Amino acid sequence: MVDILNKFGWTYVSVLYVDSDYGETAAKTVRKLTKDFGICIAVDRVVSDSFQQSDWDLTVSMLLNARNARAVLLIMHISPAIELFKAVKRADAMGVFQWIGSDGVSVGIADLGDSADAAEGILTIRPGFDYAREFNTWFKGLHPAIRSDNPYFMEHWELYFDCSWTNGTGKPTCDEDNRMTEANGFAPMSFATLVIDTTLVFAHALHSLIEERCPGVVGQNVSKCINGSLLLKYLLEVEFQGHIGRVKFDKQGDILAQYDIEQLQNKSSDYKQVAVASWDADVGHVQLVDQNPIIWVTSESVSLETPESVCSKPCGKGEFYLQKELSCCWECRKCRNNEYLVSNQTSCKECPELMWPVESLTSCESVQPEHMRWGDSLAITILTFSIIGIILAAFILAFFIRHNNAKLIKACSRELAYLILTGVFVSYLTAIFFLAKPEDHFCYVEHFGFSLSFAWIYAPLFTRTNRIYRIFASGKKTKKRPPLVSPRSQVIIASLLITIEVIISIITAAVNPPGIEQRMPVKTEKFVELLCKLPIQGIVASLAYNILLVAMCSFYAFKTRKLPDNFNESKFISMCVYTTLVIWLAFIPTYFTTSAAYFRVVLLSVALILNATVVLAFLYAPKVYAIAYVDADTIQINQLNPTTSVSPLAGSSNMTSLQGQGRVAASITVEPRPFTAREATYEHHHDLAVATIS
Repeated sequence: MVDILNKFGWTYVSVLYVDSDYGETAAKTVRKLTKDFGICIAVDRVVSDSFQQSDWDLTVSMLLNARNARAVLLIMHISPAIELFKAVKRADAMGVFQWIGSDGVSVGIADLGDSADAAEGILTIRPGFDYAREFNTWFKGLHPAIRSDNPYFMEHWELYFDCSWTNGTGKPTCDEDNRMTEANGFAPMSFATLVIDTTLVFAHALHSLIEERCPGVVGQNVSKCINGSLLLKYLLEVEFQGHIGRVKFDKQGDILAQYDIEQLQNKSSDYKQVAVASWDADVGHVQLVDQNPIIWVTSESVSLETPESVCSKPCGKGEFYLQKELSCCWECRKCRNNEYLVSNQTSCKECPELMWPVESLTSCESVQPEHMRWGDSLAITILTFSIIGIILAAFILAFFIRHNNAKLIKACSRELAYLILTGVFVSYLTAIFFLAKPEDHFCYVEHFGFSLSFAWIYAPLFTRTNRIYRIFASGKKTKKRPPLVSPRSQVIIASLLITIEVIISIITAAVNPPGIEQRMPVKTEKFVELLCKLPIQGIVASLAYNILLVAMCSFYAFKTRKLPDNFNESKFISMCVYTTLVIWLAFIPTYFTTSAAYFRVVLLSVALILNATVVLAFLYAPKVYAIAYVDADTIQINQLNPTTSVSPLAGSSNMTSLQGQGRVAASITVEPRPFTAREATYEHHHDLAVATIS
């Protein structure tokens, strides 16, 4: 019976056994064997012929509560089995279970009657044997006249013909002239072969014992050479071909028998036992009969597909076993994405950082790091805009060099303009470096390029706006020239401001050197970033310093916002720094709240490109346009004495051309009509000029 369970992979079963030596002994053996084979018992219940209907209903209810244990072993005779099947019909549970009946059920299967439909598909076991034809012929020829001395035969006669040898029983008087035939119900008796072979076992053992221990001894003297232990030794050694097949015993005295496995099948509304398999102790496993396939009966249909009887199904990929009380029962729990299976798939372990489970989930392997690649759409976009920016900046630089002595370029502090253009080039180039695969030397370039590009733009711009403010503020109070307004002074001041940023960058790089880093932003995602680890202290310090420069530019641009129209370059500077502030107000929180290095690279690159482009658009494009497209004859040069009351906050556009100490302020106004231009001297004080394009 246990080999049947193994044959079909049934590891979770129930056992019902009758309360007798037959049932209890077999159940004890079943418990031991199922444990050895790793089979769990869900319901282990003893039943009795004395069970009431409610007891049988409770039994079926217990089976239904453990319906995963579809295979149910029935170790009993046919009488309790019939009551069980009746309860199954009452519970409407036909086809739910796969019954496996012992030989006690097998011999009485024909007596199921109306319960046969509930038992359909039951597998039963009976010893394999051939009928003893000689015995059956002899027994069929017996009648009371021959065996009247045997009270058991006389009782058998009464049961066979449903009669009585005594009067007053209400049954007809038995007729000794009757004969047992197939016509009135005679059938070969299978148990007779077992009795015959059992008798032959003792005969062979006694024969061998007498011949070996006391040859020639006859009569009552034989008993003197026979004892129990000696006879048992010879019984265990008996081997012959009997009616049930080869008769042989193992060391424990159990017969190495052969069994036929039959199934109750519905053959055109007629239930019959069909031999579907066999079992031989020497082979040790169930052998199916090909010509008679097993038909599995379910509550919905019949099928050739073997049903399941398991407590828990095998865990799927990426799941581990959480053992329950019974060895064959467990829960399947899914490992996290970054975990692999250990301890025979009973637990999960997290992979080390930067590693990921292999396909089989038995170990971990390194994850190929990702980074910005030249072929990415965003990288192509950034590279395109950077190259365009570099080309525009180069064009403007060449244009300024060619027109280096133009009055407009001289008036806009051309030395500082070249410094700002240098910062623009650094911004575009640094944006390109951000796209390269992270390397240690690239990380240093990115660190210094990002920090210095802004300082290179806004340190000169701050110097220029400060000078404009001081020139007009001092003109209101004194006729003296303000200090540190010469080109050389302006370059030195701007260089010192840039040097402060260089020092900040060097210190932060020394404290926390830039370098490549692999990072796994989310442990449960198979994604590793390769990035340049820029020191956060350096970024914060650089941003703080550069924002301070931008803020100061904004302050002076605001202070000079109401200068006369002839001096309104401050308006372009204001537009530039205000736009820059908006960019940085959007960039800073976005950068620090973005965890993905890929998008941080994009943000840094875009911030650099936008900042440089804003500078070109507001500070350089108007001058290039004015020089290239405005006729010099339409440019009016007005002379202004700085001692005239000109407040940066006055807002007056009516300027008087006055002369004072050779200090001249120049304005450029595009008029719709031609007029005569008066010459002015720029040789010494062109740094006092502020250009405006109307």
